[in-house]
Order: sequence, then C-alpha cells, then structure tokens
Amino acid sequence: MTICPMFSCRRHIVNQLTAINHRSYSSDRGSRWVPQKTLYHHSKLQFGPIVRSKAQDRKAKRKPVKISTSESESLSLFDRTENSGVSEDINTRRGEDSVLRIPLSRTESAPSVSKILKETMDQESRAALQAWEQRKVMELGVEGFSQLKKETFQRGHAIHSWLEHYLLTGERSRSELHGDDVTERHVQSVTHLLDKVSDVKVLESATVHPQLNYCGVVDCVAKIGSTLCVIDWKTSERTKPTLKSLYDNPLQVVAYLGSLNADPRYASLGRLEAAAVVVIYNSGYPAVIHKLSKNRLQQLWSTWLKRLQLFRKLNS
Repeated sequence: MTICPMFSCRRHIVNQLTAINHRSYSSDRGSRWVPQKTLYHHSKLQFGPIVRSKAQDRKAKRKPVKISTSESESLSLFDRTENSGVSEDINTRRGEDSVLRIPLSRTESAPSVSKILKETMDQESRAALQAWEQRKVMELGVEGFSQLKKETFQRGHAIHSWLEHYLLTGERSRSELHGDDVTERHVQSVTHLLDKVSDVKVLESATVHPQLNYCGVVDCVAKIGSTLCVIDWKTSERTKPTLKSLYDNPLQVVAYLGSLNADPRYASLGRLEAAAVVVIYNSGYPAVIHKLSKNRLQQLWSTWLKRLQLFRKLNS
C-alpha cells in the first residue's frame, strides 16, 4: 500500500507532539518547567514558522533619524545648504506671479513643527493653556467651547486666505470673509501694516529640513521695510505685547527659518536672516509686528534644537 507523503509528514508531527509530557504544562508547583524555546519548537512543528507581515516591517523601519546633540548644534541656522542633486526644478513650482508655493506632500512622514512644539510644551505653557480652556468651558459650556475652537480655526483660515489673495493681487477682496464679524475685524487690525509688506517670495508653502527631518507650512516670506523676513501670522483675542506673551510662536517661526535655509528647493531665496511674528487682534486693535533680532533668533534656534531632541526621546 502506498502512503501519501503529506499524510506521513503530518503523522510524524503528531507523534512528536503527543510525546510531550502534558503534566509539564500544569500550573502545579511540582510540575516540571518547560523552557519557552521548547514550546516555540513544538508550535513551529504544528503551525509552521512565524511570518512577519510587510506592514509590520514597514512600521519597524519608521524610526526617526537620530542626530546627536553635538551634530544638531553644528547645523547653523543661517547657512544656506546647497544641493546640486535636487531633481525637482524650483521654477516649475512658481506660478505666473513668481511667488513660490509648494504643497505639503501627503506622503510626508517627517513630524510637523506644530506637533513637536505641542508634545514638548513646558509645564508653565501647558498650565496656562489648560487654565484658559477651563475658563472657556466654565463660560461657554463644553459644546460652546467646541464651537469656539471650530470657529477659531475657520477664522484663522479665512484671514490667511484673505492675506494670500491681497499679497498676490493687491485687491482687498471680501469673498474670503464669509460675513463673519471677527474676520472683518482681523482685516481691520492688519490693514495698517500691509503697506510695509512688499516683494513677496513665498506664500503658504511647505518645507522639510533635510538633516533634522521636520516639516511645516510657511505663511509668508516677504520684505518688511527693506528686510526679507519669514513671517508668521497669528490671531489673538488678548494683547501680545512681548515675546514671552507669544509662548512658542517665536520657536515656530525660527524652525521655519532654519528649514528654509536648509531646504534646497528654496535656494533662490539666498540666506534668510530675519523673521517676524505678526499678531492680528480679534477686536480690530492694530496688529503688532514682533521682529526677532539675529541674536534672538540664534538663541531661539538653540532652544528649538533642544525641543526637537526631547521630541525624539519621547517618541523613541
């Protein structure tokens, strides 16, 4: 009689498994301990070897690039990184208006500046944010506070769109305002500054730092007076007269400045050495420009690098 090879192999495995001393799996203290390696061997006989899925392999490889503190500190904020191997022609990303606007890739895996700052916020800033949220919940209720956050996001988007349209065309359109009183007051707040902004180079454009592996979307690069600056627009219901009152906003703009100088797609801008945070008020009160000196930017860059290192440590 001919025996099927597959049946013979299966019978061989079953014989090995039945040879296991089943008392060794008992939880009684007197039972003999079976090493994990032995259990793994018999599981392999019964079910075959463990095969890792491709998804697991991809996830395992998605570890952030580790750069030591000394290496990151050696990356200058103001040095322009040259890269002749960039395959993408920067001019193809410019419109007829010659303003650079690069969309953020949906496949971009680098963490955003906003995410890094949020996850590494110091206790003082976190406590201030929580206190503000608690006051608003007491004042508006949970649903009212949720609606406030939604409206704040929409208004921020609206004033950014309005500014983008104005800086591209010089026209003060009302289509982006959507009849919202607060957005109308945002326009009123920022209008007196617009004559000081000229020679726009970048609007709502994505950047990725090739060495430090973080990304962000830059609001604007333009001249304020005669100085080419990285500009970040912020809206606020409260006055922000000092840099301290801006919390992490200066760190955000200095992170963008460092990334633009390192990103070869922005090589045509030359070396950027200035940045500013423009605070636009919900009340219509005249907006304020917080210009950051070169020394202050260098200090902020060192702080940003420490926050970046902390983020990597928390997510390693």
